[in-house]
Amino acid sequence: MSGDAARLDWLRLARTPGIGPVSFFQLLHRYKTATAALAALPELSSRSRRAQPMNAPSRDEAAAELKATERYGARIVLSNEADYPPLLKALGPPPPVLTLLGKADLAARPTIALVGSRNASAAGRKIARDMAAELAETASPWSPALPSGSMAKPMPQVLGPAPSPMAAPLTMSIRPSTSVSMLKSPRQA
Repeated sequence: MSGDAARLDWLRLARTPGIGPVSFFQLLHRYKTATAALAALPELSSRSRRAQPMNAPSRDEAAAELKATERYGARIVLSNEADYPPLLKALGPPPPVLTLLGKADLAARPTIALVGSRNASAAGRKIARDMAAELAETASPWSPALPSGSMAKPMPQVLGPAPSPMAAPLTMSIRPSTSVSMLKSPRQA
């Protein structure tokens, strides 16, 4: 199998509903490749107690996500790739897939992540803005981390404009709903 097909299958397995980082790496350990794990999903799904079957996205859907990401100027990095941030790789288990936008080399150094909530209150948004401004003043690199289902509004709308050039040098997204919804050009919003 080509490297591109294997990469798409890694992304497909990571984007399968019901498969988080722990399950992802357990499947990889058991089946050795994402392609083999995807082939096993129908049988595993039929034996599980889940109400919904584990249906992986198609290769076309995964390829479309890669293209949309690239159009925005971001890129998808898999946890088995050399440029995956080493500090995240040290997590047990790391996120299998990241969408990176900005100065990805900053992810190699300690970075503070600001993570929003699904229903941020006005007070919560103010605290987030204040924290971002204070972090920017201290020149600490920070990243608005965007896990699945996080803030309904994109982070810049919540935090306001970056208070300094150091603010938000890198945006990392872990789950697909964020990747797809956040990868709209500001001109498209």
